Amino acid sequence: KSVLFNWEKEIKKFAPEMKYEIAYGKFDYSVPMDKDTVYLTTYETLGIHDEYFKDTKYDVIIMDEAHYIKNSRTGRYRSLQRLEAGFMLALTGTPMENNIAELWSLLNILNPNLFGKRSEFLQKFGNLNDDKEQMTQLQKMIVPFILRRTKTQVLPELPAKTEEYVYCKMGEKQRNIYDILLSAAQNEIEEKPSRYVIKDNAAILQSLQYLRECCIDPMLLKKGMVGSGISDSCKFDSFKEYAENIMNESGKLIVFAYYPQSLKRLQTWCKQKNWNTYYIDGEVNDRQRIVDEFEREQQGVFFISIKAAGVGLNLTSCQYVIIYEPWWNPAVEEQAADRVYRIGQEKPVFVYHFLVKDT
Repeated sequence: KSVLFNWEKEIKKFAPEMKYEIAYGKFDYSVPMDKDTVYLTTYETLGIHDEYFKDTKYDVIIMDEAHYIKNSRTGRYRSLQRLEAGFMLALTGTPMENNIAELWSLLNILNPNLFGKRSEFLQKFGNLNDDKEQMTQLQKMIVPFILRRTKTQVLPELPAKTEEYVYCKMGEKQRNIYDILLSAAQNEIEEKPSRYVIKDNAAILQSLQYLRECCIDPMLLKKGMVGSGISDSCKFDSFKEYAENIMNESGKLIVFAYYPQSLKRLQTWCKQKNWNTYYIDGEVNDRQRIVDEFEREQQGVFFISIKAAGVGLNLTSCQYVIIYEPWWNPAVEEQAADRVYRIGQEKPVFVYHFLVKDT
């Protein structure tokens, strides 16, 4: 929903004469649609008020952040399929995050049935990594329908962006906890299951989570686990050093992380330094107000959960970004950093990815 208000701001800025309505929240869905009006709504609202939206023939439908409709088996996807339009456009920085089925979902909603059934598409193009001929064939099929534009093509006037990988080295206590967790995980994986036991992949994923939490901050580990309660964190130490330098240099910094607990620990430290702090995660509703406050101020540190960062944030008043935890999909990290590196940014941007050495 935060993107709705971004679109509203853009309309006011670039097309002030355009009539628009935000169909969300307390909007009156009993009033018939006006053919000369742009309606801004969310995918969730479309699903809830399906009957209101499906009876209109639209000139244009624009699906922003289209990766939210990557699953063709959801209600929001079926709601979009019922809409009729002269032209449909999907906008996304990540048309495919997990698998080829997501690409089919987008292509199918734009041009129904053109790419065949989902099962046939997956059967034909499911092994692209191993088959270059398949890859070439798919590229030829989709190229008329996809316009890919990189930042450098669209915005040649953007300043430079520098990315740096900061390798933090664990202290003795943190390393000891990590090694114990790693050894336990390896034993779990190597132990051959008996005929009465089914090996559970969830245990492996759980082990990876514990290792990840240990790397970020052992304080994240569950109570009673080895090392829980120990506050030694090489990332936290590196953060303090980088934050001091950045705040002295520019006065503004944005920090992305996955775990709200680790963001809040960093925020507490920054408050002790008497810096302005701002915070957004998936639970925060008035995101735009917080963004506007940060943009107005000359000084401050903005803490944002990486899952909440993918959409609707324009933060061009800041040029320094710390990505505190690596994400399994590099495109998500890039999207987070691009909240800063976008139209309106006039200064060079510096992005620091914090990693833990030998993990």
